[in-house]
Order: sequence, then structure tokens, then C-alpha cells
Amino acid sequence: MEDKDLNFNAEEENEMSLADILKLCWDFFKANWKWYALSVVVCLVLGEVYKRRSTLIYKSQAVVLIENAEPTDMASFGSRAGGSMNALLELNGISAGNNLTNEMFVLNSHRLMQNVIDTLGLNVDYAVSSSLHKVSLYKATPFVANLGVAVPENVSFEVKILDDANYELSELSVLYDGAREFSDIEGVWAGKFNEVLATPVGDICLNKQETIANFLPKEDDEKADFEPVSVYVTRISRYAAIEKFRASVSIAEYDKKSSLVVLSCSDNNVARANDILTEIYQAYKRDVVGYKNRIAQSTADFIDRRIQLIASDLSNVEGRYERFMEENKLVNIEGDASRFLQETSMARQATLDLETQLSVAKYLTDYMKEHAKNDQTIPVLSGLGTDGSIISSQINEYNKLVLERMRQAENASVNSPIVKDLDRRMEALRPTIMAGLSSYVRAVEMHLEDAKKNERTVTKKVSNLPSKQREALDIKRQQELKNALYTFLLNKREEVALQLAINEANVRMVEYPMCTGAPISPRTNMIVLMSLVLGVLIPTAILYVLQLFDTKLKNRMEVEKLTSTPIVAELPHWVGHEKSQTIADLKPNRPIVEAFRILRYSINFMKSNARVLMFSSSIPNQGKSFASKNLAVVLSMAGKKVLLIDADIRKCTLSRLLAPQQSKGLTHYLSSEDVRLSDFVIKENIHKDLDFLPGGAIPPNPSELLLGTRFEELIQEAKSQYDYIILDTTPALAVADASIISRMADVTLFVLRIGVEERSFVPLLERMRRENKFRNLGIVLNDIDAKHGYGYDYGYGYGYGYGYGYGYGHKKEEEEKKGLFKRKKNND
Repeated sequence: MEDKDLNFNAEEENEMSLADILKLCWDFFKANWKWYALSVVVCLVLGEVYKRRSTLIYKSQAVVLIENAEPTDMASFGSRAGGSMNALLELNGISAGNNLTNEMFVLNSHRLMQNVIDTLGLNVDYAVSSSLHKVSLYKATPFVANLGVAVPENVSFEVKILDDANYELSELSVLYDGAREFSDIEGVWAGKFNEVLATPVGDICLNKQETIANFLPKEDDEKADFEPVSVYVTRISRYAAIEKFRASVSIAEYDKKSSLVVLSCSDNNVARANDILTEIYQAYKRDVVGYKNRIAQSTADFIDRRIQLIASDLSNVEGRYERFMEENKLVNIEGDASRFLQETSMARQATLDLETQLSVAKYLTDYMKEHAKNDQTIPVLSGLGTDGSIISSQINEYNKLVLERMRQAENASVNSPIVKDLDRRMEALRPTIMAGLSSYVRAVEMHLEDAKKNERTVTKKVSNLPSKQREALDIKRQQELKNALYTFLLNKREEVALQLAINEANVRMVEYPMCTGAPISPRTNMIVLMSLVLGVLIPTAILYVLQLFDTKLKNRMEVEKLTSTPIVAELPHWVGHEKSQTIADLKPNRPIVEAFRILRYSINFMKSNARVLMFSSSIPNQGKSFASKNLAVVLSMAGKKVLLIDADIRKCTLSRLLAPQQSKGLTHYLSSEDVRLSDFVIKENIHKDLDFLPGGAIPPNPSELLLGTRFEELIQEAKSQYDYIILDTTPALAVADASIISRMADVTLFVLRIGVEERSFVPLLERMRRENKFRNLGIVLNDIDAKHGYGYDYGYGYGYGYGYGYGYGHKKEEEEKKGLFKRKKNND
């Protein structure tokens, strides 16, 4: 048979289709299904235990609408798009931020959660055992723990309720400042409700609540069978509670096209989760209202001061006018000068308006120079006229930035990027306002000068009027100016007072907190799925690792990858071989019988008309004796005359099995010159047409006997009488007998036992074939798993031992144990 290219053969064998891989996995699973079933059951049980030990977590959700601020408001909360100033800043490469994103940060800020913790008292938790986990009681607690000032901030203990008046406190544990581990204090302390109990960590008083009746036995219950309920009390630091519940709260946008915000809270108590969301909303609402009223209050204070000043000036002008009229005995100056007043009314009104605008503008300029801090807002006044509308809008935008900076500064440090960005924007806007006011003042002064010139021109028309009348008109004009300012400030004060009276924020609850119903954790379906996956992966990983360390042959595919030596036959595992000597006792349709028929048929392909067949192996326990005797039986069943020779004269395994009473055999023939083959052959003791030549007495020099010419004469004599001569020899790697005998063999059959033969021997066998150390070398795979095709977990239990001074100690080979389930082995 032509030699194959081993490398090419290995590459060709590695190209397995998906169907082959799936079939290989399925066969592997069927071979170890019991371990998979056990692993899946164990993982499912552990998954159920994990689920019962895990605390049930529920999720509550609420939807809040953060409305856009109206243009007239002094502060805009929740606007998704910035104002005109924001757009201008963004065009210049300055990020103006997203107001909705800012409000979402505030909703989950440390400061806001601190208010929630303080309001609801969430730093103290009361829990009871339910199944294998603990459940928080929240408001349905049987008592309220009042811990003394000496008690550490982080403390936990167990309270066993004995009756409505007594309890036992135990499992006291404290986490001291700076420590990472709890310090457990052993002991049990008996106490009474509503009374102070002295403990090693300080005084503790448990104030009984009405709900304690739910933790006591009912009147119909047997008190002897009542098991006291244990309540586990845990107090953590304020900071730890804030971080804990901040982690349980999530804030998200409802969608990108609205200002809706979804508040979610995950907790093991539904009522507590709903209260947390509600209190977050209320705290945020109070926060917004407080910030909004800061600007209004600042404006109100400014208006009050100006009203006092203008009222004083107006009183002085009116007193001066009154004295003037009394001194000059005048009653109705306006009636006398009605004609002239009609001519000068428009000029006077223009002058009055410009003087009002100039006064307001100068005041705002002085106010900004005196209050240069970033946390000071600018009063919003509408006395600048239509030409000052741009300045008014800039002042409104500046006040918004001041408010935003004050809010962000409380939630972050002054060095945070957001605060610095707001400072930068205010610093950029403030000079713009100052420059606008300066330009506006100059413009008003110019217009005022023109108006005065025009008024003087008109006044010349009345120059002939008495000087007293002109003086009265001047006093009257001052009075009108002061009165206009006073009226304007009174109107603004009422507007600010109305705004302060309205405590509604630009936020409202759209969907009140609601629980989703079923707990979100632990997820039963996910636990079952993960248990099933782990139940499959764990045995797979273990078996895979075992396979990596397994150096034995597993199947025909591995043999074909390692050698081009032809595989003549595959002998399946024979269940129940202990009850039969040979396959002659089996039904003709048994797989093992068919396998030997195939072996009989395949020999002709090894060498035509081959008559002398030799069986060998690498080491003991390969099944060569089993294969040789049953091949002899199959050949005799075909009507051939067959001689089976036990050529293993060191151990004589076949002789002990087939002819235990015969003491003479092959060794006597080889050591004597005057004997014939027929003197030692046992006729048809195994099967019809099958004779057997025992090994005989074990000699001290087996190799020398086999090297002699008598062995050649034996084979020639046997050929004259038999159609086939089958030689059962020693293992090839153990002693040299097999190599000596092979000179007379037409075909050499190496028996490789799946699950026993080392994978490293196959390349050595390939080298033997290439070097022609054995004639017409072929391989017989023994103990194939016909059902699964893996070829492991088999063994025979018949070992070799050679202890006749040739360096081979006599010992029984330990039975090979492969795989996870032991099988009974074929007899060698």
C-alpha cells in the first residue's frame, strides 16, 4: 500500500464540517449524559437557593414634567433650548449647556438626596427574615430605635420580641470610624420597650409602636408554639445612606422631543421606593421655588429703598410748591397760562420722559459699579423705554446666569467646569451691559439736551409771563417727575410682591410613583437559564480539561491523523465476554462476529494469499491474544484449516486459557530435533478445523529458541498441513520476540486498544512501517465504542510479566481506567 503524506492527511482530517462537529458533540454528550444531568440538577438547586437567599427588589417609576419658563419670568428652569444669549454663545464656540440635563443632575444630586434622607430617616433600616433573605419593614416597624449620642454612627443589632413589653438584644456589631470591618460584641441584653437599655456601645431605647401587635401571637394561637420574631436594626452613616439610595435612583429622559423626566427607584420595599420618589420631587420643587425667589427678593429690597428716597424727594417738592403758592397768593396758575401750556406740553413731556430714562439708567450704572460680585443680581426695571429694551433683555439673561451659578455652586465646587463656564459667561456679559448703559446714557443725555433746547425755545414764547408763574411751572415739573418715578416704583413693588406670593415651580408630577408589580431582581428566568448554562458548561469544562491531559487514543480519526499505516479492522466492545471463550459461542449477527469477518476479509488486501499471520502490540493489555484466537475461529468457520500458535513463550496466556492441562508445546518442539508438530498440537479443542499449539514450558532463553532454524521448520511443516497459521506473540516494545518471529510472518497485525494505547506510540509504529521492521504491517483497533465512537473506558485485566533474568519484572498491569464510567473489559 502506498505511503501517505502525513501532514497532508492531518490537514485533510482537520477540515471537519459543521455536521461532523455537531455529531461529535452529540456523541460526547451521550457518552457522559449522566454527569451532565447531575450537573444541571445541582446547578438548578443552587440557583433556587440563590434566588431564595436574594432579596426581592422592586422598581417604582414616576414621570415629572419640567416646563419651559415664560419669557417674563426672572429664571428659566427646565428649558431644553437656551435663550438668545445661549445661541449667541454657541455660535462663538462656547457651550451653553442643556438645561434639562442640568436639572436631571440636580434631581439626583447629593444635596437633594440629603434632604430626602433627613426627611424620611432612611439611614436606619428595620428588617425581618423571610425565607432565606431579609425584608425591610420601613414604616410598619414594631418599634422605633432611639440611639443615644454615645452610640457609634454605624451600628447593627438583632431585637427578639418576646412579648408586648420585653425584648432581647443580641448580635451587636459596630463599625468604628476609619475601620473597614465590623467589631462584633458577644452577649444578650434583656430590655423593656420604652425604657433605656445600657449596652457596651451606649444607651438604646426602643419605643414601641402600635404595629407591634402584628409581631405577637394571636389570641387563638398556642403560645407554647410561638417563635419570637427577630427584627434586625441597622444604622449607617448619613453619607453612606445618601450614596446607597443615590445608587438606587436613576434619572432618564422620557424622549428627546419633550421635557419629561423619568424617575426610577429600585428597593426591596415598595412603599419606601414610592416615598423616595415623591420626596425627591417635593425637595426639587422647594429648591426651584427658593432659587426663583432670590431674584424677586433682591428686586423687592431695591424697590423699597428707592420708594423711600423718591417719597422723600416728592414730599420736599410738594412742600416747596405749597409754600410758593401761599407766599404769592396764587390759586390757579394753570388756568391763567392754559394757552401757553398747550404749546409747551409736548416739549415738557419729552423732557420728562428722557429725564426718567436717564435717572433709571444712571442708577443701574451706579448699582452695577457698586455690586460687582457674580452672586449679585441686577434689578429688572422697565423705565428705560423702548430704546433700552436690548439692555433689559441683557439684564434678564445676566440674572439667569447668576441664578444658575448659585445653584450649581451648591451642588459642585467653585472650580467645577460648569461654575467656571457660568463665571466666564457672566464676565463676558457684564461689560456688554455696562457698555450698553454708558452708550444709552450718552444717547439720552443728547436727546435730553435737544429736548431742553426745544423747551427753552417754546418757553421764550411765554417770557413775558411773570417770573413767579415760570417758577411755579418749574416746581410743578419737578413734582410731576418725582410723582412719575414714585408711581412706577409702587407698580413694580406690587408685581414683585405678587411673584413672591406664587410658590409654584416650573415642574409638576405627570405620573405618580407606581411599582411595576413583579420584582425585577432576582430574575427567575435568568437564574434558571444561567443554572442550565452552568450545568452544561461545568462538566464540559471538566471533561475538556480531562481530555487535554488524556494521552490515550480515543478513536480511529486520531490514529489516521498520526499514521498512514492501514487500519485493517475495528473490533467493538464485547459486552458479556466473560461467559464465552470465543465468538463461536455467539450468534452470527453479533457486531463482534461481523468485525472479525471484516478482519478476515481485509487480510487479503494486505497481501494476496497470505497464510502466516502474526499478532503483536506495543504493551500488554491491548487484546492481541483476544484478536488472534477469535480470528482463528472466524477462519475455521469459513472451512479453512487453521493452526493457532501461542508464540508468547514467556507468559503463555493462550495456553493457560485454552489448554491449561497441556504442559508441552512450542518450546519442546523448538528445543528437540526428533519431534514432530503433530506430537504437540491439540486437535479441534476450540472449534472445528482449528488446532492449537500451546506455548509449553517457559524456557530460560526464549529469544534464542525463536532465532533457531527449528522455528522456521515449524512454520514450513505447518504450511504443509494448514491453510492459515496464526501467531500470538509478545508485545513488540517489551521484548525482542515479536521482531524475531516477524521474519516468518506474511502479515503483521498490530493491535491498538482504544483508551489504553498511548497516542505517542502511533508515530513510532509509522516509523516501523517505513523502515520495514515488520512485513505488511496493519492495524487492528480493539475495544471500539460502537455506540458512541469514542473508544475509551475499556480494559481487559490480563497483564504481562517477564521475570526470567531479562530485565522485566513480573507484575500485573493495573487495569486502565478512562472516562468517568468503568466498563468490564475484553479478555486478552
